[in-house]
Amino acid sequence: MLKNTKLVLVVDDSKVQCDILSALLKKQGYEVLLAYNVVQAVEM
Repeated sequence: MLKNTKLVLVVDDSKVQCDILSALLKKQGYEVLLAYNVVQAVEM
């Protein structure tokens, strides 16, 4: 990750929702991490 990169963690049990939101955020210049449940999110 670069120093001034904006990082967003997207957590949702719907892969479709995660993919849509991830694509939108990436177009806005964000680096996106995806988690499909709380356990995955906490382990990041």
